[in-house]
Amino acid sequence: RISRLVDDLLLLAQAEHGDFLRPERIELTTFVEQLWDGISLTAERNFELGPVPDGTLFADPDRVAQALRNLAGNAIRETADATGLVRLEVDEVAPGRLRFAVIDDGPGIPVAERERVFERFHRTDPARSRAAGGAGLGLAIVRAIADAHHGEVHATDPRNGGTGARVELLLPGYQHAPAPRRTVRAPVV
Repeated sequence: RISRLVDDLLLLAQAEHGDFLRPERIELTTFVEQLWDGISLTAERNFELGPVPDGTLFADPDRVAQALRNLAGNAIRETADATGLVRLEVDEVAPGRLRFAVIDDGPGIPVAERERVFERFHRTDPARSRAAGGAGLGLAIVRAIADAHHGEVHATDPRNGGTGARVELLLPGYQHAPAPRRTVRAPVV
């Protein structure tokens, strides 16, 4: 536990330096599907993956994966074994901007806590032991990764009046996949 805490603190310190990211062009569909397949093996939950747009994202694949793993890990901790919903939705919200939304059907995040959950060492339930729930750095790391990419992260209500939490990571650098060329042949006369 102490080693993980030190690693997280070092990562947060490193996030303030220019060499924190190693961006590259990521093929989005393959990246998201492989990442979500791996996350779904970490717990017995009802994992869902919405449609993923075709295209690429110019970002650091390791840091984006780390942010999504942290968001999914929180969702897993807040949901019921075997029946809890953990869903990832990916969509383009504006030209060149991509949104990753991790949704769960757990107790949700109180409105008054939605900004504070991204602060270092903040916990929405102070009664929960650190051994059971980490050190309160996971969402601070997600915020650092979002900031380093010139993106943003925030917690909202789930859509359609459902229960649970919805945390959205918005990143610039998305580019649509070029439409396949259609060959049109003239009729043979």
